[in-house]
Amino acid sequence: MKALNELAVSVSAVLGENLHEREREISFLAEIASREVSAGRELDLQASIDRLQKSHPYYSWIGFADTNGTVKQATGGMLTGQSVIKRPWFQHGMKGPFVGDLHEAVLLAKLLPQAAGVGPVRFIDFAAPVTDQQQRLVGVLAAHAHWVWAEEVMKVLTPGSARERGLSLFIVNSENQIIFPDHQFGETVAIGQQTSHYAVQEDANGRAVAMAWAPVKQSALQTPMGWKVLVRQPVDAILSDVLVLQNVFMYTVIAGVLVFIGLGVLIARRISEPIEAITDGALAIAAGNETATLRVRGRTLEIRRLSGAIQSMASHLIQRNHAIAEANSELEARVAARTSELAQANHALEQLARRDALTGIANRLAVKERLQQEQVRTQRYHQPFSVLMLDVDHFKRVNDTYGHAAGDEVLKLIAGLMQQQIRASDFCGRMGGEEFLVLLPDTAHHEAMLVAEKLRLAVQHAATPIEQNITISIGVASDDSTRFSGQDLLQLADARLYEAKRRGRNQVMGENSGQGELPGTTDVL
Repeated sequence: MKALNELAVSVSAVLGENLHEREREISFLAEIASREVSAGRELDLQASIDRLQKSHPYYSWIGFADTNGTVKQATGGMLTGQSVIKRPWFQHGMKGPFVGDLHEAVLLAKLLPQAAGVGPVRFIDFAAPVTDQQQRLVGVLAAHAHWVWAEEVMKVLTPGSARERGLSLFIVNSENQIIFPDHQFGETVAIGQQTSHYAVQEDANGRAVAMAWAPVKQSALQTPMGWKVLVRQPVDAILSDVLVLQNVFMYTVIAGVLVFIGLGVLIARRISEPIEAITDGALAIAAGNETATLRVRGRTLEIRRLSGAIQSMASHLIQRNHAIAEANSELEARVAARTSELAQANHALEQLARRDALTGIANRLAVKERLQQEQVRTQRYHQPFSVLMLDVDHFKRVNDTYGHAAGDEVLKLIAGLMQQQIRASDFCGRMGGEEFLVLLPDTAHHEAMLVAEKLRLAVQHAATPIEQNITISIGVASDDSTRFSGQDLLQLADARLYEAKRRGRNQVMGENSGQGELPGTTDVL
């Protein structure tokens, strides 16, 4: 039961962290939308939401609606111009960050492609308010995450031997209805009245099933959905061998004691000496002396037979005791293996949360964490710090001409060249789509320009998986006086990157290239 409970707690923690990460992404995008809408840059907002959907395909729809509930910007143009004022995510999102419970698609059901044989499309809604520079509400930014996201997360968390051991994992809502897996959607589990987080119940076939559950923790800003992760496993699959041996041992001991007492009462007066010898031998065996024997000089055939029977019974008991010890040892080995599997799974999930699945380098979350660390170090030691923002030129043309598989190979090539060209103390990551970022600690601006130019040339002259050369544009931003925050440097590097693209691409744009002051650009994180 403890192992099932630990598995439920681990899975619920990872699931809760995934929900919280999606909430943080939408909150960050809402901050971007606040600046874009205030500055009248709706096209930049459209580009930002398109990049986020490209980075996370589980977002089936991302959009911005004004305070009248009219959709102004949306991925794929879906629902643009339509009213969403009656949708719960819009009503709650006007008040603060919101995560909605699982529900079937309403407005998007007819717009999204649906595979044959698949049930209703279900979403989780994420929303956050958008304000202007005076903190006045101007609208709501929202995203609909497809429920297939939960299937992928649970697939990673389910142990590989779950099927053989009869182990099942479920997600249930606040009404104890199963919402994962999909083929049991809507079924109710009887855990509502339980005071503990584990129990043993009978299933529909009368089979004892051990259950453990743990609540899915969420951030304090959102309305709790009351989800729980439930783990079930048949009791006989957990303790089958041990239960059999324990029952045999118990019944054998009880039978032996009853026979011993009965014989002692009936013939104590006539054969006290042989019985005392038998008693002494039995007590020695019960005390753990497995080599003890019953040396009885009985005068009757019955006494001799009794002595032999008890000796045989003692031998069987010793053998069964050894069998129980071996079963316990095997069970402990299984528990140890299970613990090791959970540790490996937790380590793999931690790595997965901070690595880009396509290129293998750091993802947006890891870049954000490293940027904060380097900014703290820069402010403490007053060392120069530089940032390179990279973007693959005409990447959409590559995808359209050679296919997305070829585009993926190009992104892997760029990631590999970045790792080859930078120092061990530097840091690179993928921001999303075809955008990359390089952090250069203890690096002045002129040195960062040299690194950027070296990287640009390496990409330009590299052998590519397609029938043309690939080029990149780079924006460089530096700070040697701690006057900028890490976010400021990202904004400045992003602005210079777009200036490099505007001037013809395949070039590096830095401080002396026409971008000297920090503009009010998009929050790239």
